[in-house]
This record gives sequence, structure tokens and C-alpha cells, in this order.
Amino acid sequence: MNRRCALATVIATLSALFASASCGAPARARAPRLVDHHVHVLSPQLVSEWKSIGVPFSKPDEHYVAVDALLERAQLDAALLVPMAHFYGNDEFRGALELELEAERARVAHENDYVAELAARHPRCAALASVDLLRPYAFDELARARRELDVVGVKLHLRSAGFDPRDASHVAELARAVAWVADADELLLLHLDVQREDLTREDVLRCLEAAFGPHSGARVVIAHLGGSGGFDARTQLIFEACVNWLERERAQGRQRESFWFDVSAVPLLRESEGVPASTPAELDALRGAVRRIGLERLCFGSDYPVFDPREHAQALAETLDLDDSELEQVLTVRAFARPSPLSLLR
Repeated sequence: MNRRCALATVIATLSALFASASCGAPARARAPRLVDHHVHVLSPQLVSEWKSIGVPFSKPDEHYVAVDALLERAQLDAALLVPMAHFYGNDEFRGALELELEAERARVAHENDYVAELAARHPRCAALASVDLLRPYAFDELARARRELDVVGVKLHLRSAGFDPRDASHVAELARAVAWVADADELLLLHLDVQREDLTREDVLRCLEAAFGPHSGARVVIAHLGGSGGFDARTQLIFEACVNWLERERAQGRQRESFWFDVSAVPLLRESEGVPASTPAELDALRGAVRRIGLERLCFGSDYPVFDPREHAQALAETLDLDDSELEQVLTVRAFARPSPLSLLR
């Protein structure tokens, strides 16, 4: 891929991420409580650099660089702030910015610092640290974040990293990361989807077993039910593989009670900014998948600022045919906690 094509690819990816979208569901009479596991925050520097390569932002900058308005408007009980530091490790993005390794590494640290400091100012917020798993400084940055910042875990984005589940060295790095968070009882937010178009269920199963097999108590949230938004055939394949693996684990006496899936950006009730709405068949498949996995495995995530948390919660209620008690169960699960007396679990 030449530089011009690579730049077009990353612009398209980021444009889809930050397009102004809406789930399009009618509001219920009573606003439910919300614990949001998927709130993106960017530093002003990252916003500026994305704009410099042509990424369009559909909202004012304060929607991306702060959470005050979000907490006030959405009345969130708690929010997990998710940095985008890993994008500096993306081949196309760092290439477009012409970053040398040390400059890239410094930007990753700055991004994690910014989000952690923002969370520290808001008692209802907690922060993750984010890295590109396959970059040479990845675990040094995670160690620094654990040592210097009040983070509750790690966010990994396998597609952005160019992760290949058939590459043993890539899988070994993921296994190392799972061990890293499990040993400290931290949370891993994992974007499991990858770039391979020929991905199979067997690829996903082997990857899950290698990474999570030795760590029965590992706490993980699989983003977007395993995909990258919507519930198309690819997301269904990845989700089905996860379900099969969990069923095998349960048959062996390992319940994996801390293995969750967030529902961020999954039901899309209308087309928005070029992102197609979920088809009736996809929504039927989603309802069946949720009932099969069980509501206790789901946690709420909005993918803010792509989606408004309140609108997305209402879309889930309507799409998944949840009654009020079932909806509250999903929306109030709290998979993250601060390792301090002010734990968000209280």
C-alpha cells in the first residue's frame, strides 16, 4: 500500500469513528441508570493531528476532549474513559504524521496521561491505558501507566495494530497482555476484530484459548460484541466463536464469570453518515445471540462521541425487547473499579 492509499484508508477509518451518528430509538418514560464502559476521549493534540491529515469532526471539539457536558447531559452513574493512544502506533497514522519512534512513544504517553488526568478530576470516571500491542514500547508504556497513573486496566485494538491471529508471535503478545492485566486484577477492553478478511471461527477460538486459557479469572470486556459496529455476518462469526469457547470452558468447570461483551455501536436503527442501518435479519440474529449468551454477560457501552449514551440505551431496550428490569441489569453492570478505597463498585 503506498502512502497516498494508506492515508486515505486511515482517514476513512477515523471519519467513520467520529461521524455524528444516532441510534434513532424513541425515549422511554423513565430514564434508566447508566454505567458506560465505552467513552472515547481525545487530547486536543490528537484532535489537531487528525484534522491535519483530513479527518472530519462533526461536533465541536469539547465533545472529544472533555466529559463535563456528557456527565451532565447523560446523567451517567459512572463512565470508563477510553484513550485513543494506540492510533499513534497504527502504520498509516504514524506514517502520515512522519513520526519517529521516540516521538510516537511520547505522544502515546501524553494521550494516556491526558485521559487519566481527566478521569482523576471526576469521581464518577475511571480510565484505561491504551497502546498498540505490537509496538516495541507497548509493555514499557503499560508499566509506566500502572506506576504513575490511576488507571484500572488496558485497552487493546487488534485491528488497528494489524494483529494476525494466525501469527504465533502476535498471539504470544496478546497472551502476555492478558497475563499482565489478570495478574493485577485489572480490566482488559479488547477490540477483537482484525484486518484479515478470511478470518474463521477456528482462528478466533485458537486465539482465545492461547490468550485466556491460563487465566480463568481474567476480567475482559469484548468491545462491540466482538466486531467493529453493527451485527453483520463478520461480527456474528466472531461472537459465535466466543460463545463456543465459553461453552467449552463451562463444560470444563470454568465459568468465566468476568468475561463480558459490550453492546456499543451494535444495533444501528437507521443509516447515519454512510453507516448502514442494521437489517431486520441482523436485528433478529442479535436478539437470539443476546438471549443465548445471557444478559449477565452484557455490559453497556455507548461508543461516545459516536453515539449519545441515552439514545443508545433506548435503542437497546427497543431492539433487544428488554423489559425494565432486564434493561437495568444490562445498563448498570460495572466491570471496572478503582484499586482504591473510593472504588467505583461502591
